[in-house]
Amino acid sequence: MTDFKSIDKKNVLVLVADGSEEMEIVIFVDLLRRAGINVDIVSIKDNDNLIQCSRNIKLLADKNINDINDYEIYDLVYIPGGSLGVENLKSNSKVKEIIRYFYNSKKYVSAICAGPLVLKESLNTKDLKLTSYPTLKDQYENYIDELVFQDGNVITSQGPATTFLLAFKVIEILRGGNIKDTIYNAVLFDKLINKIKVNT
Repeated sequence: MTDFKSIDKKNVLVLVADGSEEMEIVIFVDLLRRAGINVDIVSIKDNDNLIQCSRNIKLLADKNINDINDYEIYDLVYIPGGSLGVENLKSNSKVKEIIRYFYNSKKYVSAICAGPLVLKESLNTKDLKLTSYPTLKDQYENYIDELVFQDGNVITSQGPATTFLLAFKVIEILRGGNIKDTIYNAVLFDKLINKIKVNT
């Protein structure tokens, strides 16, 4: 696998809680790290970095939210879905503080599946167009039925399978189209899409 290095290092903050959707964490983090992006998985549990995800897979976060104060080093904050995880994230005041900081600083904010509900809890989303898991569309004033959708500095996506597409979008934004295309092909996503096209 190609090892991408950059003087202009990009940093991404992934906030996780008990009940977060593991596919939406691991796929996203894996692809960004392949693209040479530094990703910190951060647990919101009080002084506990071990997360029990939505399908009972245990995940050890890199850092704890109590140790994160230097938000300015990060270029994007990401919120995965998972019903319980989202409820835990929504109730955490520091999560809201971080999201508001990123949004107001014109840094990127991203969420997937039920994750945009955390954005709704943290921001005034009345004029913000976003997507999410389709069954939650009535929760938003301006729901867009797209697999991945970007409105300004907010990037949202619909669910576990679209995590790949969201990650490729983020890679393209942070590292450029050439690196995105290289990762896309290296993980054989190009072959998968071509196979689907042939069979439909």
